[in-house]
Amino acid sequence: MLITVRLLIAPMAEVYVGRRFRTVFEERTPVAHPDVPALVACGRRFAARGLAEENAGYLAVRTERGMLIKAGGVSLAALSQATFAEVMAFDVERFEARVRGAMEPSSETAMAWGLFHEHPDAGAIVHIHAPAPPDPDRLPAGVVATAHEDLYGTREMARSALDAFAPGVHTVWLRDHGYVTLAVTLEAAEARFLAVLAALHPDRAEVWS
Repeated sequence: MLITVRLLIAPMAEVYVGRRFRTVFEERTPVAHPDVPALVACGRRFAARGLAEENAGYLAVRTERGMLIKAGGVSLAALSQATFAEVMAFDVERFEARVRGAMEPSSETAMAWGLFHEHPDAGAIVHIHAPAPPDPDRLPAGVVATAHEDLYGTREMARSALDAFAPGVHTVWLRDHGYVTLAVTLEAAEARFLAVLAALHPDRAEVWS
């Protein structure tokens, strides 16, 4: 008698293997920038709402010299002046970031740099790992999902995010990864993302409002 056994295998979690780009430090000291306190406070608010998954996600704001972004390997709950890097340039061809700061920037630096470059009106980005949409094919206005999953920190993921931000789109769900929200200010990006999350998961809207 032939017995068929069906195995239910859960999707493998994405394994962190470090940054996929090269970092060149022009200055390796903590960044003294007036936007750091607001970024720290924003990260702690996300953490208080249960939206700080280990060291995942990033916060970024545009600066006169480039962008200020959360360092990699640091939780949103543990941000400080030392945990931000200012990226002055990102060479897409060489996949190389030129920065100043005490730590290397987020693994998703290529994505953030590209978004600021292609969206000159955006002054801030929040990238948060949060519960996936119940139905990726039915999303609120201004929210879209990427067509497929990409490995974190790759050119492919950056390109998927850039392509998804068509006119009228303010938030993208990077499939099986996390959300990216653009806005003019950090406060607006935070509020916009939380509103999207509350709309997707109304049963937890009180927690995220």
